[in-house]
Amino acid sequence: MYVYALLHTDALPIALPPGWQAPLVVVRAGSLAAIGEPGLLASALPTAEGPLIQVVLHHDRVLCDLFQQTTILPLRFGRCFVSEARLQQYLQDQAEPHLQQLAALAGLAEYTLKLIPLTPPEAEREVLSAAGGREYFLAKKQRYQTRQDQQAQQQAERQALLTAIGQTFPWVLPDAEVAAANTIHILASRNPQDWQETWQAWQDQCSHWQLTREGPLPPYHFLTSPTES
Repeated sequence: MYVYALLHTDALPIALPPGWQAPLVVVRAGSLAAIGEPGLLASALPTAEGPLIQVVLHHDRVLCDLFQQTTILPLRFGRCFVSEARLQQYLQDQAEPHLQQLAALAGLAEYTLKLIPLTPPEAEREVLSAAGGREYFLAKKQRYQTRQDQQAQQQAERQALLTAIGQTFPWVLPDAEVAAANTIHILASRNPQDWQETWQAWQDQCSHWQLTREGPLPPYHFLTSPTES
């Protein structure tokens, strides 16, 4: 059985989105439940790039649909259990930590913040290209110094922002895999308006960066998924 997410049984009933090949079902065990697709195993998932991407996108659509309705623990793509009975056993054995996670995540959502460094204005490049002789070398030196000053300011703003984020939200996770893109995942209120003033203040203090925000999303990066397969 392919499993998409875990949730508290108090959240039931909910509207189930379509499965990949078959209707989704709810598997319960005490206070914990799972949303799964019967008959779908990891070995049956496509391996060709095009079809595989479609299955991954479907997995994400199911999670987002469920998340719009209630607090969930989203499982990573490809999580399967050999039978419904094995899944129920897992829900019983691991109920306590997962129920604690659900309680901690109530009212929260994941947001992905990206810091994109702003490049020097085109005017600086135009001045450099128009200069000649000694003026060219002076302009080039000035441009180098300006770039160094800008990079130093960028790093100072970035560090100040990371400090501010850590002081405001206790759950913060820099994405090590895309460190060059300065991507940060945070958990904040599911309603972006609840912290819109904070977001605006971050944007105002980072004049050398373009800040973007994606979310609210299911808490993909803040969970430990089951290892049973």
